Amino acid sequence: MDPNSDSAITANLAAIQESIARLNVLGLTADAENLLTAAADAIQARIAGIEADSSRTTAWILQQEARAFGEIIAKLARNLRSAATKGGTTDSDDAARVFGVKGMPGDPASLAMSRRDAADRVADITDPVARLRLLQSATRSGDEVLAHAIVEAAVNDGQADVVEQFMADRPTLAAATERLWNGAHTRVTTASLTIAMAVSALKPPRLMSRMDYEIERLASAVVAQ
Repeated sequence: MDPNSDSAITANLAAIQESIARLNVLGLTADAENLLTAAADAIQARIAGIEADSSRTTAWILQQEARAFGEIIAKLARNLRSAATKGGTTDSDDAARVFGVKGMPGDPASLAMSRRDAADRVADITDPVARLRLLQSATRSGDEVLAHAIVEAAVNDGQADVVEQFMADRPTLAAATERLWNGAHTRVTTASLTIAMAVSALKPPRLMSRMDYEIERLASAVVAQ
């Protein structure tokens, strides 16, 4: 059995990667990067303080650095999980307001039926120029249900001109629309690789060659100061 399987550090690192992946999908990679930067700064500050005390034994220094690493990784996991949860809630609300009929006046059941009919109509028009013209016509006639169906198809198909026109005509929905666009078109593979390297770089130099379970043993060991 892998000794790391029961390691709290291993579990927190897995949670970190999972939350980062979710934030990437939501188009919130910058949020993950900001939290990683804050964690890296916190670890560097703690390590600098520990290393500055030349009166301590090597064993004590290792113990304190292991404790600092474990504590900050645990905090990072909590912060990223919270950000991903909040981002998921925001994403659901964005989709309901931009792709759906949330906030529109009228009977919800009738609006939902109209939205389904609009989606069927838009599905038959895939050309971006034709969609842009249809959006302009919908905006001019006040057919918001059709306009929202058009922008969902445009986001899914990567038709930026159509999406930009929708946002220009509806500034109150621009931020939500942009988040949905970013979530649909973020290059998750590249972002995940970059962030995976950043997570790996959080480990202090003295602990770089240590397995997670070894770091936890160092943190809990009884050592001479």
